[in-house]
Amino acid sequence: MLRVIGIFGTFLVPDRCRRLAHDLLDGAPTPEGVLDLVLQRDSDTEVTVVSAEVDPDRADLIEPAVLDLLESMLARFAAAELLDDLTPERTRP
Repeated sequence: MLRVIGIFGTFLVPDRCRRLAHDLLDGAPTPEGVLDLVLQRDSDTEVTVVSAEVDPDRADLIEPAVLDLLESMLARFAAAELLDDLTPERTRP
């Protein structure tokens, strides 16, 4: 059975999340034991749910590193959402 560490939501679409987090995910090795970073879009609420699935046998060892990664992603996505609110739609990336 998988264990999920950390979960948050964003209004950004999954493809944009991947682009914004590209350097975070490629710049450092993923902590050993992370099985998947999940970006699941809910079409009813238009929210993308971000979570990390980890090996339950390693979860306690890697939890701090996973939470650091998710917190960095959350900060970046929140800043992008804020800038979107301040930027005319036609000039958004």
